Amino acid sequence: MSTYPISWNQVANQGTGAGQAAASGRYHARAAFSGYPVSTSASFTIG
Repeated sequence: MSTYPISWNQVANQGTGAGQAAASGRYHARAAFSGYPVSTSASFTIG
């Protein structure tokens, strides 16, 4: 297992709100590295 800290400006990068601040709610983050399977997702909540 490896840990990689990241930062996010909380701007949506896809969907109808792309380019705008992400709305309050529950989200899932997923990591993808070339040559490796996609990781399981980690959930988090915004305000």
